[in-house]
Amino acid sequence: MVGHRAVGYLNDLWKYDPTLNIWSYINGNKTINGLSIYTENGIPGGRRASTLSRISNNSLILFGGFGYATTSTAGCLSDLWIYNLSNNIWSLR
Repeated sequence: MVGHRAVGYLNDLWKYDPTLNIWSYINGNKTINGLSIYTENGIPGGRRASTLSRISNNSLILFGGFGYATTSTAGCLSDLWIYNLSNNIWSLR
């Protein structure tokens, strides 16, 4: 939408290719302030100030931040997620 600017937290995941100088969308939803889904194949909710690191060629680890867990009230999070790049699945640890 032109002229519309949404405010809130997202859970989108992107990958940068320095050779092509482009960003590619990998995973996440387009819901602003989305809640975490704490199931076997869940998904982290919208957040900011979290820590994301690559732990292997096929995995990323996401810890905490400030955002939404299971209620519509934002707060400090201490959840730990693993993202498998091979099958595009988040898992809660």
